[in-house]
Amino acid sequence: MVSDPESNETPDSAPEEFDAVAAAKELEEAMAAAKPTVLEDEDMGGKYVETLEDEISKLNAIIAAEQRRTAQAKEALEKESARADRAQDDVEKAKARVEGDAKVKIEQKRRKMLISLIEVLDDLTRAIEAANQASENSPILDGIEAVERKFISELKQYGVEPVGEKVGDEFTPELHDALSMQTTEDAKQNNTIANVYAKGYKIGEDILRPARVIVFKHQG
Repeated sequence: MVSDPESNETPDSAPEEFDAVAAAKELEEAMAAAKPTVLEDEDMGGKYVETLEDEISKLNAIIAAEQRRTAQAKEALEKESARADRAQDDVEKAKARVEGDAKVKIEQKRRKMLISLIEVLDDLTRAIEAANQASENSPILDGIEAVERKFISELKQYGVEPVGEKVGDEFTPELHDALSMQTTEDAKQNNTIANVYAKGYKIGEDILRPARVIVFKHQG
């Protein structure tokens, strides 16, 4: 063969013929080499997911345990609060009971003192009645009557008022203490006050001492 002097190509630079069989074989080998790597990645991904699920399960267990402890602490706190409330109620009740007992004792002493003063007033009244029967006019009697009026006025300052002292009123067990009975032929006088031996006294609606009286009893 004669070479073309104008051509730059040489026999060494001629294009190689494409070998399809060899290319297919190379591709198959490359795919075979890549498969283990893909499987390895898939295996690692599965283990990672399992690890995450295990961690989530542990976290859920911790949260559940904390929730139980919180609920137990709340229940214990509520019980302590209830006990504290009951203790406070007991203290208040005890305080009220003590105060109530103290008030009762004070009132009892007050009533006892007032009744003692009333007894003194009874003696003073009887002394005046006896003096009136003995003489009509006496400066001493006038002085004693002034003391009686002063005594009654002082008792009123404590709210003490006479009660059940009227002759002719109907006998009432709450207001009168019957010392004896006096017979009468008048049916209208039955169960009425014939005589007042000692006046009764009250504070408000509370009877300090009933009037000591003699009561008519009709005998028909």
